[in-house]
Amino acid sequence: MLAAGFFAFALYGILRAILVKQASGGEAFGAVCGYLLLGIVWSLVYCALETASPDSFRVPQPMGSDVAAARPDRGALSYFSFITLATVGYGDVTPTTPLARSLAWLEAVTGQFYLAVLAAGLVGFKVTQAINNKTSREEDHD
Repeated sequence: MLAAGFFAFALYGILRAILVKQASGGEAFGAVCGYLLLGIVWSLVYCALETASPDSFRVPQPMGSDVAAARPDRGALSYFSFITLATVGYGDVTPTTPLARSLAWLEAVTGQFYLAVLAAGLVGFKVTQAINNKTSREEDHD
């Protein structure tokens, strides 16, 4: 949970630099890094949940195996996090407890809001920048 908190704080810094400050050409790169960091934060939350409450997630059983359902490892939960964040939802890793299901839908909504708000913020920034450039060019010609 400490790692999730640290990465969430780093994500806050990235978003603040992109949306609040006058960012330069790196805002798209920062947005991608922020999105990936968001997926990592959620995967760490899922790992903490699986540690605190085993069998919160079900993973597919290996082919031809007589072994009972496998326990998800960090890689499987990271995969689940990014699939959920992107709202692809293949369904091979499944949340089984009410808390795990609630976290999964919350991540999906968070991912969609991230993209919508970030895209709107970047477009607004670019439009404002274009208007300011046009206004300054017109003032130079006067």
